[in-house]
Amino acid sequence: MNNRMNGVIVSLVTPFQNDEIREDFLLENLKKLNETPISGYLALGGNGESQSMTHAEQSRILSLIAEQKGEKIVLASVASDSTKVLLEKSKWAADLGADGIRVPCPHYNPKHVSRDVIIRFFLDIAEKTPIPILLYNAPALSGISIAPSTLELLADNPNILGIKDSSLTSLYGYLNIKRKSPDFKIFAGSASFFLPALMAGAAGGDMSLANYLPEACTDLFNYFKTGNIKKAQDLHGRLLAVNTGVSSKWGFPGVKAAMSLLGYYGGEARTPYTLPDKTGIENIKQILTGEGFLT
Repeated sequence: MNNRMNGVIVSLVTPFQNDEIREDFLLENLKKLNETPISGYLALGGNGESQSMTHAEQSRILSLIAEQKGEKIVLASVASDSTKVLLEKSKWAADLGADGIRVPCPHYNPKHVSRDVIIRFFLDIAEKTPIPILLYNAPALSGISIAPSTLELLADNPNILGIKDSSLTSLYGYLNIKRKSPDFKIFAGSASFFLPALMAGAAGGDMSLANYLPEACTDLFNYFKTGNIKKAQDLHGRLLAVNTGVSSKWGFPGVKAAMSLLGYYGGEARTPYTLPDKTGIENIKQILTGEGFLT
């Protein structure tokens, strides 16, 4: 598993229509994405709207993705403030075919989430989970940030693959840990700093942008890996403009709108969320056209 954790991970969306999951849309998206050089999928993350699903729906989505993954890897996003519940979820994900799980630290009572709580939580899970863990640092969502000094005490655990960081503020501190733990993987959580993260030593990126521009994301990764920094920088500038105008501005509804413009099935967002209005979709179209991704 560890040697396959490189490159571009798609933070996969779930297409809905009239508040119902469109499995056929999801399967078509997977079919197309499997033909690209992406490394794998994150199932049931924020872009997948798992927070809007029943447990039965989550199980069905994860099963479908695992069944149709081809040669790709599948990480399941699972979260709980309870070690016991999280372990049950990890076994559930493993039974449904996930290769690993992505786990944020406990955050419901942030003032009580001390360094010791974070360390105990992740080490207890790592000891008993049947599949490996990718930690998740998303302070904008959780209110909790995993300090580099805390992460350093977790990085050598063989069942902890690495960390996805969506904050940028901790990223360079995390990357410094790789000097002592070279097998520990750092993943950029946004296309906005994908190239800077790679240049600092990241293994790849777990990004919403890859739902609709998977080839461009993997091109950037390959330009960097082969030393073509000028091409990587030029492409990064274009992807940064798109990510700022789509994912950062509109969130997963904007990602869905962009997918539909580029030949994927974004579908609708589940209520109470909605897709961008006509003006918003026209703005997204203009951004994609202006950066040369839509003609």
